[in-house]
Parts: sequence; C-alpha cells; structure tokens
Amino acid sequence: MSDGQKCVLSVCLIVRDEEKHIRECLASIRSVADEIIVVDTGSRDRTLDIVQEFDVRVSHFTWCDDFSAARNASIANAAGDWILWIDADERLSADSIPELKNLLVEEPAPVIYGVQIRSAISDNGGDHLSTAHRLFTNHRGISFSGRIHEQVSPSVAAMGGIERQSSIMIDHVGYHREAVDQGVKAKRNLKLLHRMVKENPDFAYAHYKLAQQYSVIGKFRKSLPYFRKAVRLNQFNVDMTASLYNAFSESLMAEGRLKEARAYCSKSEKLCSTQVGTYLLRYRIALKEGDEERIKQCLDELNAQNRKMAGAEKAISTDVRIPQDKIENEYVAIYLRQEKPREALKHLLDAYSSHPDSILLLEKIVKMYVTHNDSQAVETYLTELYRLMPNHELILEYYGTVLIRNQNFEAAIKYYEACLAQEANDSLVIRRLGGLYAKVGRVDLAKELLGKLENTASLAAG
Repeated sequence: MSDGQKCVLSVCLIVRDEEKHIRECLASIRSVADEIIVVDTGSRDRTLDIVQEFDVRVSHFTWCDDFSAARNASIANAAGDWILWIDADERLSADSIPELKNLLVEEPAPVIYGVQIRSAISDNGGDHLSTAHRLFTNHRGISFSGRIHEQVSPSVAAMGGIERQSSIMIDHVGYHREAVDQGVKAKRNLKLLHRMVKENPDFAYAHYKLAQQYSVIGKFRKSLPYFRKAVRLNQFNVDMTASLYNAFSESLMAEGRLKEARAYCSKSEKLCSTQVGTYLLRYRIALKEGDEERIKQCLDELNAQNRKMAGAEKAISTDVRIPQDKIENEYVAIYLRQEKPREALKHLLDAYSSHPDSILLLEKIVKMYVTHNDSQAVETYLTELYRLMPNHELILEYYGTVLIRNQNFEAAIKYYEACLAQEANDSLVIRRLGGLYAKVGRVDLAKELLGKLENTASLAAG
C-alpha cells in the first residue's frame, strides 16, 4: 500500500473498436481515478484517437481468445492501492463517487467489493440490475480466470481474502448496440465457452455459463446438459447455487418440463426463502400450466413477497425486484380472462397511481371506461391523456364528445378551438364548435362558423 492516508485508485479497461462509447466512459471516471490504464486489443476505428484526449496509459495486447489474459495485462502494471475495472460501454454513476472514495482505505488483507451493474435493456426505461466484483485491492496475487465471463473472486478466495458488497452503481449502456451484432457475439461467446468447458471439464462455472449462453439465444434444450453438469459438480456457494437452480428452472420451463422446473424452483427457495425470483418462477410456471386458480394464488404470493422485500437488500445477487405496476397489470390480465372488469379496473388504477405519466396505462383505463359507458370517470383520464398527448387517437375519437356529454362546454370549446387552429376546414369540428358557441350564448361566433361551413360547402360543390 502507498504511504499516507490517501489510497491510490487505478481504473483498468480493455477495449476494441469502442469509438461510440469510450469518451463518456472515461469522462465518468476521471474525477476519481488516479491513473487510467487502457489496453487495446486491436481497434480499427477512432478509439485510440479519442483515448488520447484523456490522461491515460495506453498499451496493446494481441487478442488470443482469452478475456482473462487481456484483463490480467491491464492490471499487471497498475500502481494503485486499489483497482476498479470497467468496460467502455459502461459509466460510473456520479452518485457513487463519494462511496467509492470512502472505500479506498488501507487494507492488510485482499479485499474485493461487489458493485451494482445497471443494464439498460429497452427504449422505455427498462433495466436489469446485477452484481459483479469490480473493485479490489491491488495485491499481486489477485488475477482474473476464465476465457470469458472472467472473474477475480476465485483468486481472492484462494488467498483467504474478504468479500464485501457496496452500493456503487455502474451503468451499462451497450445492450442496444449488442442487439445489432447479437449473432456475432453469441457465436464468439459459444466458441470461447466450449473451449473453457473442454479445458476445464470439472469446472462448474464454465458449464453454468455455457448453459446460460444457450438460454440467452433461445436454445434451451442445448442448455440442459450443461446445467445438469454444473449441478452435479456442486462447487458453488449458496448464492450461486440458488442462481443456478433458478436459471435451470427457466430453461426447463421453456422446454415444457414443468414438474422438474418446479422442483428446481423449490430447491432454490429452500436455499434462500426470502428471494423474490422463486415466486416469479412459480407464477410463470403456473401460467404455462393454465390453471387460473393456481395462477391467481401464485401471483398473490409473488405480490406479497415483492412488497415485503421492496427496499431490502437482495438475498442473492441475481434476485429481482418487480415494479408494482407490472404486477398490477398481471392482475388485470387475470381478471379480464375471468370476465371481471371491475376487479381488473381496480388493479389498473393501482398501477396508474404509481405511474401517472404512463400513456399505455391511460389508454387501457380510457378504453375500459368507454366500454362501460362511464362518461364522468373517463373525462378525468382523457383530460390527463390530452395533457400528455393532445393528438392521441383516443383523444380524437372520444374527448370532445365526452366533454359535451358531461356538459363541460367551456372545456369542450377550448378543445375544439385547438382542433380548429390545426385544421381550419374540418367540417365536423366547425359544426361542433358552432353548436357549443350557441349553447353558451355566443351567437355571433356561432353564426360566423356556420357561415364558414356554408362557404366551404359551396366551394366544394363548385
């Protein structure tokens, strides 16, 4: 360790053709990094030109189909007391910098920290949260292992080191790009994972990761032998074993082997009864079985456990927390299948209460109220939908007529005036606005609009 109270942090990256991402990554870490080490494995784009804009140490590594070898090259000459490793399509959250600095203290033994990886997986804000060991003391015995899905935890465990968890957040933004070259990446990953299994046939982690890769690309049947091998080898701690059982259960479920899927789901729950993931798996298995009573029971259990664990630390690193609106939407689907619209509407409104700017939820609420001819209630939600999206098709279809039906004439006038400003010759809008003016005593404006309508009709006839 360095002299004095302040510990030095080295941030290490391996990169290749990352011109789209590298600038923002380096910008996110430069305020906390005492040195930044970039190892390039063969970039052919502008990655290295962009890297030169920052104070970094650049070296080159000849790619050999081994991520650990490249990672170990990146940390080999790190001068820091601590090492943080990060990928080019990731960013260190600015909110995490104070915590990161506080963790950089002198440690007599090897220490490794789990950090949170938040991966954006959809355009509407969806994300996935996982845990990875990214921060560790720079003891020279710590190194990466595994051709792919490389990790430092085995070396730390071999040294009798200490594993801790943190709330440090790293945002992974690369999934959208990965969707474009998913086929190429999957082919590369499968090649490396098969090599890793062949080189280490009794290494459970290699079989587990190969099984997961097959699951990711939808080849669930091919994943099953590797899941079984990982289970038989029995080399994981409680956290990893529960995660293995859950992943195995998912593949079994996808293959229609529901009894066995339930069995592994139960095994996972016995290892860790507080996790939400097993409740989610049971619900999904019940959906596959199609027993509505069982589906409702499993959803009730999932809902209760998800609420109980909200805000609590995850019991296992791969556990999930489900947004409450998604659970409410599952109730909606159940009650609609059972032809119980009032119960469905209740859960729809509960979901909307936590997501008041959701266009999708507003659409569903409006359609349900329209179906049941509840003009008073639907006006409230149409008004909110109009605020968020004035030209939505449901607004154009219903809003004006609902306002008129509810005798909310002034609001209806404002709405149709706005419509007329956008489409000056719309005869339906002119007739309705003229009628509204007449109802509130604005006779001159009504006559003016009716005259405009007659002129428009004459022009069309001529």
